[in-house]
Amino acid sequence: MEHQVMEDKYYIKTKDYLITQKTFFIVKQKNTPYLITKPKPLKKNILSYYESNEYDSHKKTATSLFDKVYHFSRDIMLVVKGRLIKKLFKKPAKVLDIGSGTGEFLLFLKKRGWDVSGYEPSKQIKTHKNDQISYIDLEKDKELEKFDLITFWHSLEHVYDLNKTLFKIKSMLSFGGYVIVACPNYKSWDAQYYRESWAAWDAPRHLRHFSKESIKEIMLRFGFKEAINRPLFLDSIYISIISQKILKSKAPIIKGVLIGLISNLLGFKTKNYSSHVYVFKKAN
Repeated sequence: MEHQVMEDKYYIKTKDYLITQKTFFIVKQKNTPYLITKPKPLKKNILSYYESNEYDSHKKTATSLFDKVYHFSRDIMLVVKGRLIKKLFKKPAKVLDIGSGTGEFLLFLKKRGWDVSGYEPSKQIKTHKNDQISYIDLEKDKELEKFDLITFWHSLEHVYDLNKTLFKIKSMLSFGGYVIVACPNYKSWDAQYYRESWAAWDAPRHLRHFSKESIKEIMLRFGFKEAINRPLFLDSIYISIISQKILKSKAPIIKGVLIGLISNLLGFKTKNYSSHVYVFKKAN
């Protein structure tokens, strides 16, 4: 594996700060527009890296001050997501959320008349499935229905086989449909500031890492053309707070908010924010 990493273009060395503390490398490979995490865990082992009570997107209840801040920001983001989708669709349609987590986004849309489906591979979440949501299995289901909207809210960087997933969702998207992708941007100022301690590396759960250019390039390869690109301002603050916790800061929330705000301000000039949300439409 060391020999393989040397053959790749080395980018940064980081760790799994959440569970194992193992070392991972973020590298650039030939003919791959995005960065990848190495070594890549075996598919049969990947879900074990999510088995932690500290994994925020899988928490149903808020117990700490930070949990409450996270849940509050999540509620704000539901409104932001809803407004974006309202601009794309004049009336409720059919949506599939990949990496649906605890289902808040889908329930938000369901209350507004949408036909909602989710895909969530996590074993922890599967034991708490919501009866109001229809779940599909992208891995096993051969004949899948059509959807007007397919979303990846911070999940595209997690999917094990990117090419297979993008090929499949293209066939599942109805004529005139949209794909929404939200993901971190490793060219942001906070990524450069925190370097190996940047929380959005999240190795090895994040198997790949995108910039604005690379997400556009890989989606175009599969026939998706970018229609909208917007910053996610709250993400820089959340990521910076987690990064401060990784650094064992005495005041992670205060320092994280400060760094996150600085990153957003600098993003106005560079157009590289901590995270972006992209809307893609079938190009053919």
